[in-house]
Amino acid sequence: MKKTFLAVLLAAILCFAFVGCSGTNNSGNGGGTNNPDAGSQGDGTSEETGYKVTFACDNNVSVLVYKTQDMSGTGEKATTAYSRDGSSGDALKDGNGQVNFKLVFKDGYELKDIDVDGEYNNLKGSADTGVENGYRITKIASDLTVTVASQAENTAEDLSQGYKITFVCDEHVSVVVYKTQDMSSGGEQTNTAYSRESGTGTLTKSGDGQVNFMLVFDDGYELKNITATAGNYNNIKYPNETEVENGYRITKITGDLTVNVSSQEEGAAEDLTQGYKITFVCDSHVSVTVYKTQEMTDGETTNTAYSRDGDNGALLKDGNGQVNFVLVFDNGYELDDIVITGTYKNKKELGDNGYRITKIESELTITISSKQS
Repeated sequence: MKKTFLAVLLAAILCFAFVGCSGTNNSGNGGGTNNPDAGSQGDGTSEETGYKVTFACDNNVSVLVYKTQDMSGTGEKATTAYSRDGSSGDALKDGNGQVNFKLVFKDGYELKDIDVDGEYNNLKGSADTGVENGYRITKIASDLTVTVASQAENTAEDLSQGYKITFVCDEHVSVVVYKTQDMSSGGEQTNTAYSRESGTGTLTKSGDGQVNFMLVFDDGYELKNITATAGNYNNIKYPNETEVENGYRITKITGDLTVNVSSQEEGAAEDLTQGYKITFVCDSHVSVTVYKTQEMTDGETTNTAYSRDGDNGALLKDGNGQVNFVLVFDNGYELDDIVITGTYKNKKELGDNGYRITKIESELTITISSKQS
């Protein structure tokens, strides 16, 4: 009887020891890291530390994923990625993470469409990544599904999927249109374009489409004015914003547009009747420096100005013109009051005695008085 009891006790001790050793080994490996369903990316990144990005591609395209914005290496072929810091590559789930990737097409195929489902800020293309077929999705705030479709090279587009932009130019200027914000190559000289996604060049009528183009002038000519159909877009961005000489971008297109472009001889005198006149009436201790654009460089001390486009300085009389100026006071004096007579929308204070009067719809008289400081 005693022998039987001892045998059972010994077996129980051995069984406990075996289970205990097995538990210790699992703990030493991180508590279950051998579980194939743990959600790991193989480098410690998981859904707990970064939002998951799933790529759904057709048979003619694959994806190379990069941990940072540096896409000079080979990348990793993958169908999933996680949101990361663009510089360090650390996984992020705070709404500031991004994913950087390159599309690789089989011979004879090219991009048809990229669709991103989920919460994020922008899909940026080669103009921003500096890499052919390189893309960046920024400020990821949820799991994403990125659907990529390819097509045979030179497949005809269904142009009805974009809003039509018609350029009407005088005889001294022509237009080169680009499919994306990358205006370094691949432009087409044309008078017709269509609204497209900024990064991919895909035709779109979503209200976020844009057109990117460059103006080419005959020798001795320069831009006089550029206008587009009112109400069907958000902004016209000029060379100081596109960072391309004579490069322009019309953003957030919501309908067909007609873009009128006129040129003039370089250095030609302006027809001041094309802008509303602004007259400054100042006391003896203040003067006014007027600028043609919002950049406020190369100002002129004057008591007369005209309503202009805030970006390119063209004279405007369509209710969208503005005037930008700085008040200059004698030593010991400061502003007492500004009184504006006429029709306009806002008077904006820019700091350092700078002002902008917007959406001018009539001639203005601006009376400025100073006081001792």
